[in-house]
Amino acid sequence: MNTLLSQAVENIRTLKYIRKNQQLVLSGSRKLDIQDDYEQLENISELENGVHFSFHHILSSLSFLKFEDADTLIEIMDEALDNIFKNDKLNELMEDESDLFKIVDNIDRLLESYKESVYYKSPFYELQRNIYKKVDFVKDTFLNVLKKEEEIKRGILFYLTLNTITGECDPNLIYTSDEEVEYETDDDLNEENLKED
Repeated sequence: MNTLLSQAVENIRTLKYIRKNQQLVLSGSRKLDIQDDYEQLENISELENGVHFSFHHILSSLSFLKFEDADTLIEIMDEALDNIFKNDKLNELMEDESDLFKIVDNIDRLLESYKESVYYKSPFYELQRNIYKKVDFVKDTFLNVLKKEEEIKRGILFYLTLNTITGECDPNLIYTSDEEVEYETDDDLNEENLKED
């Protein structure tokens, strides 16, 4: 995962575990934190931007993730949205069709739309999950075989170039069959000279 995606996932996990009367604040750049003691938020738009960034970044990244990772993130986002609506402090900020309410409502609709597009929690979705598990297994196995094959090649090349007498590894010590060919041609020439005599 890249830095922005990991920050967004951390923010969603924070929203997932927020309790009913805890305060959500933005600390630093895009990082959502829980604050137990009540403090009036100075800038609600920063909090709105943090929530918007987190959900939208994950939603836009789901198609690039492995199936199991995407499935886990969908579940976490569902729970985080539920906790946003259960939290008293955030509900106060979402009254009267505020921008935060519009953002959370938009995120909820986008997540539901995504889940419908992938047939989330349907029998087809479970079939798709099993297929992707098998494809990922084959892909990982194939990549591991390729890595092992490369290691074996390097090991063989090392031992082919290892001088058994001195124990040194020197690629110039590889003997080719060219020298044998030279000897054979010399023998052939000697035999031809003998025939002529």
